[in-house]
Amino acid sequence: MVAPESRDAIEALGRTIVKRPAKKQPDVRPAATSSRTGDVWIYAALLAAVAAIYARALSFDFVNFGDPAENPHAIAGFTRDGLAWALSTLRGGWIPLTRLSQLADCQIFGLNAGMHHLVNVLIHAATSLLLFAVLKRATGARWASAFVAFVFAVHPLQVETVAWVGQRGVLLAGLFSVLAILGYVRSDRRMTIAMFVCAVLSHPAAAALPLLLVVLDVWPLGRFSRASVMEKIPLTAISAAAAIAMLVGHGAGHPNTVVRAAMDVWKVIVPVKLGIFDPSAIVPAWQWAGAAVAMLAVTAVAWIGARSRPELAVGWLWFVAGLAPFTGNVYFSIIGLAILIAWGFSGLPGRVRGAIAIAACAVWSGVSWIEAGYWQNSATLFQHAIESGGGAFAYDRLGESFERDGRLTEAVANFDAAAKLRPDDAAIEADLGSAIAALGKDRAAMPVLQRAVQLGPDAARAHEALGSAHLRAGRKEQAAAEFRKALAIEPGRIEAEAGLGVDADGGDDLILLGVNHADVRRAGVDDVDLVALGVGRDSGRVGAHLESSHRPKAAQVDDRNRVALAIRNVGEFAVERAVAGESALVEVVPSGGEDERDKDGK
Repeated sequence: MVAPESRDAIEALGRTIVKRPAKKQPDVRPAATSSRTGDVWIYAALLAAVAAIYARALSFDFVNFGDPAENPHAIAGFTRDGLAWALSTLRGGWIPLTRLSQLADCQIFGLNAGMHHLVNVLIHAATSLLLFAVLKRATGARWASAFVAFVFAVHPLQVETVAWVGQRGVLLAGLFSVLAILGYVRSDRRMTIAMFVCAVLSHPAAAALPLLLVVLDVWPLGRFSRASVMEKIPLTAISAAAAIAMLVGHGAGHPNTVVRAAMDVWKVIVPVKLGIFDPSAIVPAWQWAGAAVAMLAVTAVAWIGARSRPELAVGWLWFVAGLAPFTGNVYFSIIGLAILIAWGFSGLPGRVRGAIAIAACAVWSGVSWIEAGYWQNSATLFQHAIESGGGAFAYDRLGESFERDGRLTEAVANFDAAAKLRPDDAAIEADLGSAIAALGKDRAAMPVLQRAVQLGPDAARAHEALGSAHLRAGRKEQAAAEFRKALAIEPGRIEAEAGLGVDADGGDDLILLGVNHADVRRAGVDDVDLVALGVGRDSGRVGAHLESSHRPKAAQVDDRNRVALAIRNVGEFAVERAVAGESALVEVVPSGGEDERDKDGK
């Protein structure tokens, strides 16, 4: 039971914020004079704009940063292992709907990246259309609602989420959040709760929705009261559960969120330097503090001005609340800034507002079309990120892309640039050492890999890379020890499992992994010729060992079997080439030729 003084405080707050009595607020029903034909043209224009910007995505590849092709649990579709991963994994939050959608894509489309991109674009288009319908129903303002929907659909800040397959969860959370708001505007409690549950099961970015609904009660719905606040308690409980799951699986939000929010306010108007953001970059304390003070100051001004211009306060609070749940992703929160702009210029003549809106959306669409092109593949994406100030993160990812393509000299150069910018990063040191070793320079690689292990004793990647270097040099005991450390830290790492599988049977017939382990994860029976592996004479024996080994957990059986089949088939491919008179060894050849290898062959 709420104490009388608490009820009085809540009601007083409502009277302070709401400028006019509820009966004078805009009718939540569509305006009687609205033309259905006009709405149809707006829907058609939204679809055309999204298609024009993102049609090229059907020819895009995956990128080496969180896409399903990087995930061994997802690539096989609806397997027992895949379902267990989707329904039980807490890492990154409990988001089973997102993971089930990734399984469905892989089940239906395999690793056809263009079709994965198409699903993202369709979700974004559907959310844009729904957003216009919801805002028009809530405010009765067709053209202001259309402007907000167009900003959401075409703004360059949205490109990262739409063109990045790995951001499926944010897209789904946005779609279900808009559907939840639609249910709320229609006073359909069941729909609101159901869609909100789907939203938080897609991504924790949706956890702020109960606060947004309170804000919408102030404007445009005009039904803010003690009862309207109390009815959000079930939704708030769901948000709290999602937040706890996020904290357990991912940890607290990064302070970069505040800095990025301040940057995004400016980039809404002037979209420049939009390369993919480094989530782990170290932000100077003065930047973080300055951004926090600026955000708090604007929030205070919005709150003070809520009495005279509630729509502007609602727009800003929507933006801030949308960023709050740990993520810093602007995809859904940009709606708030668009509302602020749309209603902030309401004092201008209609033709002037229309001309400004059309010009802005046209410019934003053109910039988005350019930005979308950078997502064609990993190389174009991270080269653009470097040009946008991406730092060590971008250099490291670009180096990994070059390494996969066999451009090892360029890979080493980019890893080295990343290591100079972030000299204490174990993962970057491991990447650099592995690339040097892939050039055949094991002597030069060994101290780099040993430094990686010293910097990150709990970094599985560092132990795995050092183990591979020991294995190539014939130091099997040291290699096995490093592989076991890697698996103890992160079970299921395929290079480590393969290394132990080879070593367990003894002998000199080795499989040397020549590329990043993620490429092995991508290898299916039909795609093994895409995997750059050095294969010994007895790959069938090694594949059989991996298939029958009981070391991996039950959930990893499917992954191990796929790798075993890939190894066997690459071995058969090598034999076929030998019969045809070609080399029987399939390996990555350094771009600089044999003279780049150590003279002693190590």
